[in-house]
Amino acid sequence: MVSNIKGSSIGSKRRRSSNEDHTPLPTGSPSKLDSKIKAILRKKVHKCQDIEKSHLSLLARIKLL
Repeated sequence: MVSNIKGSSIGSKRRRSSNEDHTPLPTGSPSKLDSKIKAILRKKVHKCQDIEKSHLSLLARIKLL
């Protein structure tokens, strides 16, 4: 028993417009926020670089052994 479905929306996807649910960015003095964000990102990047250096150092020691 096979049913014939014409005009069915099975498998079709509904797209939202890109303008929905977007709130405007606040205007003001973002310099204080930017400096805090920069400091946090700088710390994260340095931490990742230190971890990578440690990892490479350990791999070099393992290779020697």
